[in-house]
Amino acid sequence: MKGNAIKKARGGIPKSVIKLSRKILVLILIIGINLFNIFAVSMLFFNGDFFLPIGAQINSNIKKAYLYAKGNKEFLINIPCTCGCDELGHTSNYDCYFKQDGSYNDHGTYCGGCIGITLDAARMISQGESIEEIRE
Repeated sequence: MKGNAIKKARGGIPKSVIKLSRKILVLILIIGINLFNIFAVSMLFFNGDFFLPIGAQINSNIKKAYLYAKGNKEFLINIPCTCGCDELGHTSNYDCYFKQDGSYNDHGTYCGGCIGITLDAARMISQGESIEEIRE
């Protein structure tokens, strides 16, 4: 009878359960380390794009507009937005993408007017037009 009995550790927990629990804990630790590494690498290669609002992650034009706004604040604060978002307190096209505290504003993810203004302004400035010409 003794040979068929389940070996138990202190506290009455079978040793096989303790071994399995340790293996699961090690597996969870390995998965956590790998997820952290994936996150860290994505931050290096994608320059923080991982944190764009969800709409910008799934639509290339929205992503282009957010990334342009991110890198061209001084330009876009001089470009008015004519979609009507001034009623939301926006004073420029830049406000469609970023709040005063620097966090993302999701307004740009669902307003085609804002996106169009941003992409048009980016195209026009790259073609050599002045801010004054673009504002007209």
